[in-house]
Amino acid sequence: MGFPLALLIALGVPAAAAQAAAAEQSASQPASQSAEGGPAAVVAQFHQALLASMKTGGSGSSGCAARSRGLAAAIDQDFDMPYLAERVLRKRWDGLDEAQRKRFTALFRELVVTTYAGNFSSYSGESFSAPSARPFGADMQLVKTELTPAKGDKVSFDYVLRQTPDGWRIVNIIADGVSNLALWATQYDHVFAEQGFDGLMKQLQGQVDKAKAAC
Repeated sequence: MGFPLALLIALGVPAAAAQAAAAEQSASQPASQSAEGGPAAVVAQFHQALLASMKTGGSGSSGCAARSRGLAAAIDQDFDMPYLAERVLRKRWDGLDEAQRKRFTALFRELVVTTYAGNFSSYSGESFSAPSARPFGADMQLVKTELTPAKGDKVSFDYVLRQTPDGWRIVNIIADGVSNLALWATQYDHVFAEQGFDGLMKQLQGQVDKAKAAC
């Protein structure tokens, strides 16, 4: 699956590197499973947390809370949430003070955790394929994998990871060609333009509340 040049640039890949990555992507071959701590290993580790959440199961607020605790720890370990929060807000981020940035990042993290807890809430034999990694632009990696559900078609997942002082971290997930980062960025920019930061936070809190109710 190819990736649009605009998406590469939106992820922070320099334009020249993005052009090279877009041109070479179809010809490049997937790398084997990375060594411990590498990009593919980080994704495999996150998949283990998702499967554990599904096997935890449970209904109601107590089941959701139990799944959320495990997934919160996994997301904090495997995702670069501060970077992701900044990329989601794009140009709006520069106009926020430090307190606003922390408020948005914390609430956005809560939404991500609760959404995963709701979506991965029961187990019926689902499995993930072994992830494989390849270079993605100048300093990122693309990790490809598939989810095989108990019923229905397989779902492809492409994870984008960046190197941080603490190791490789997930900064975007593309499910069947749809980028979470791009969806969030478009939605939140529209709300920010019309309602400002307070309006965005109000909508984000509403999304968290809705996700908890459905969890």
